Amino acid sequence: MTSIAEALGVASNHHQAGNLAEAERIYRHILTLEPRHAEAHKNLGIALWEQGKLAEAIASYHLALALKPDYAEAHNNLGVVLESMGDRATAVTHYERAIHIQPHQAGAHYNLANVRLADGAVADAVAHYRQALASEPAHAEARAKLADALTRLGQRGEAVAEYRRALDLNPRLGSALVDFAWLLATAPESTLRNTVEALALARRAMQVVGADHPAVLDTLAAAYASDGRFPLAIETARRAAARARALPEFEPRAAQIEQRLRLYMAHQLYRMPD
Repeated sequence: MTSIAEALGVASNHHQAGNLAEAERIYRHILTLEPRHAEAHKNLGIALWEQGKLAEAIASYHLALALKPDYAEAHNNLGVVLESMGDRATAVTHYERAIHIQPHQAGAHYNLANVRLADGAVADAVAHYRQALASEPAHAEARAKLADALTRLGQRGEAVAEYRRALDLNPRLGSALVDFAWLLATAPESTLRNTVEALALARRAMQVVGADHPAVLDTLAAAYASDGRFPLAIETARRAAARARALPEFEPRAAQIEQRLRLYMAHQLYRMPD
């Protein structure tokens, strides 16, 4: 390797090919030659993060930021690692710092929006999803998340349009398939409900997300009920509840599914709150 730039290129090629250990080795070699190379520290942090070496990744990002305090990408990446480790408050600080340095940083806006949505600050989340999409219009996940947030705000007509855009960008985006099917099956507005499309989306979600996933089965049951096919709705909701009960992370949803099951047994429909 005749230059740092060439070595970075070789490491990047390995990184993109998924050869993370080799990429890590080359980044470390570069840093023995040029210890103050902020980009190499940042890239090493990414390779370490992707291998699950979280503490080492954090150290690499801190070294990058010590050399280049206004390194927006390093701030955003450090935030991702910290959030994954449960330190959301510090993660938010780094997302906000990245946005302050680089106002059009799509990744930082998206990550901050996800935190705001999880915290229930839905309008704030919408604003950051829109900022992310202004910089990166083809960000399918951001469009799907924006649609989710709009649904929570009751802006369901706009949510339908965003779900369609998200699935145009990525037809196999599992979260969008499930959430859009749910909206089309359970929207209070008859003008938005589309049972045929809801069923089609739910069936696609079974292929992408999994045929036994509790959320997929719950959504399929709601679509069957909306179509008046109550025996299938009851059978599917029972399967959804059983799967949810078997998975600790879905335990809260199990009770909700069982409430909907009682509606279907009475030949009543479930509608999301207006």
